[in-house]
Amino acid sequence: MEKQPQALDVTPLFRLVGLTDNVVVAVNEHTYEVDLEHPSDNWLYPAFRAFQELNYRLTAEHKTPHTFTTLGTGPGIDAIGAVQILRPEEIIITDIHPEVLMLAQQNIEKNVDIKCRALLGNICAPLREQNIVSDVIYANLPNVPFAGHKKEFFDDQITSSFFDGKTISGIPIEFSRYLLAMQYATLLDARDCLRDGGSLLLNIGGRVPFHLIEQMCTDAGYMCEELCVMFKAQSQPEVIVKSYAEAERFGKVEFDFYRFDEANKIAEQFSHRTSTNALKKVLSPYRVSASQAWDLYTEENLRIGHIVHVIRAVKI
Repeated sequence: MEKQPQALDVTPLFRLVGLTDNVVVAVNEHTYEVDLEHPSDNWLYPAFRAFQELNYRLTAEHKTPHTFTTLGTGPGIDAIGAVQILRPEEIIITDIHPEVLMLAQQNIEKNVDIKCRALLGNICAPLREQNIVSDVIYANLPNVPFAGHKKEFFDDQITSSFFDGKTISGIPIEFSRYLLAMQYATLLDARDCLRDGGSLLLNIGGRVPFHLIEQMCTDAGYMCEELCVMFKAQSQPEVIVKSYAEAERFGKVEFDFYRFDEANKIAEQFSHRTSTNALKKVLSPYRVSASQAWDLYTEENLRIGHIVHVIRAVKI
């Protein structure tokens, strides 16, 4: 039996970046978790900082974000933040879970006054079906292919943590081994849905060598910029860290995780405009692989962290 949606006051997330409106959204068992005790550990915090940085750059470039699209919006909090920061004329939201999409649209319409179109589908497929072209597309998509886990794909929060690997193919091995298949597919998929000079924002965990991110953007026909670089605690470590450890063994690669408490003391001294490579350098004494992180988490109950960056891929 489906549980009834619960009201969640996410105002602390907005206060963290200087936004003063009170924001209350409805969430259910399919939407991603929001940590209100530690708002800076949410993926939405670097997203909002990136929206602010993008706003500065678009103003300097004399560009106006008329249409903003968020892929895989979840409960729609990212779209509400985008409206308050970027002030687009129209918001488009997508998600692959029909119940989540309906909830997100209701949340947006209750909190901000804007035209909102809700489209069901994977990555940019629903945009192409409607011949929609956006000025800005934002995506914080899962990295880990769904492998069953004794559940169905639409159970619980699976669609916010995993993607269906059957929906994408032809990904170069150097990207798929590092669990960047979904991000590379999004770069390719978004080209027809962006205006020339438009911006695709990718919110990505900085667990991989940064040159791979730059290579992905270049290969797909974009110019790569860093909008925001931060350090956060790993959410759902019992699922995500374990999945990355399995990917290390399968792909014969290593991912960058960190002992959170030690690394965070250093990371707090740097602004969100720090480069990924600079932050990785200063945090290197506390770096561990995914396999080591999994052992530290399960055997010593240590908190695990990782870098997160929001990349602006500008369509050339």
